[in-house]
Amino acid sequence: MDFNRPIQIQTGATTFLDLNSLAGTRVGSAPLSGFKVESANYASVPAQGFIDKAALRDGSTVTEAYLGARGVEMVVSVYGETIGDFWDKIDTLTAALQPMPLGFDATYGVRALRFFQPTWELSADFPGGIELDMLVRSASLPSYNVNRRTSVGKSGEGFAQPAQIRFIAPNPKKFLTTTKSGDSTHRGSAPVYPVLTKASCAAADTVTFSWTSGSLTSTVVAVAIDAGAISIDTDTMSQTNCRISHVVTNGDFLVYPGTVVIEGSTTANAVVTYREAWL
Repeated sequence: MDFNRPIQIQTGATTFLDLNSLAGTRVGSAPLSGFKVESANYASVPAQGFIDKAALRDGSTVTEAYLGARGVEMVVSVYGETIGDFWDKIDTLTAALQPMPLGFDATYGVRALRFFQPTWELSADFPGGIELDMLVRSASLPSYNVNRRTSVGKSGEGFAQPAQIRFIAPNPKKFLTTTKSGDSTHRGSAPVYPVLTKASCAAADTVTFSWTSGSLTSTVVAVAIDAGAISIDTDTMSQTNCRISHVVTNGDFLVYPGTVVIEGSTTANAVVTYREAWL
């Protein structure tokens, strides 16, 4: 996370609140007004999987392991030109961190925490850093402490207090803010599930999507229900205007880091789209 760049929490379909609006600002001609991220802790992601003691043997019995939810803790300094401006900023921050804000019902309050991740290896592709979305939901409202001594005095000298904010990211991956499709290279470090679409189909059309990455090939065959567009989110397996033909569908449906090849069996104008992701 680059503390010299914007660090934003999504508040609407296309709107964000910059939690680091004072990035790079140390002093000003007037008291400061805004937010500055002081620290962030988001590296802890537990592994999940069945573990039980082995029967009449040393050690334990284990099965597949998967990543759990990512916890995110941040300290944000809230600055106000006056005591009133400070409390207005606190209200703005609190409103932005509601667990279920208006417009995010379909995702159960999960929305983007957007920031830049510096990179050296990929600096040619991302000269200003990799702009990533961590999909999060507030775990609580902001926590802060104010007292009488710091709440009185010369209001013209400004007022500031740190606030602690907590998120949970149900999906621990950090996603690039843009998408890719077709033959390409997945530059990230984490496999992802693509979205499969075809903009125009006739009723009962059979559409094949097939791609190879990480030396593995996945094939999804869908049958359109009515005339029009179809789509499949392979993460949730939600299907729009189509049903999957399971007899000829196979693979793990993941796009792995490295070269991604769209196979020749893919129906014309059928598109495999994915967002590169990092752990």
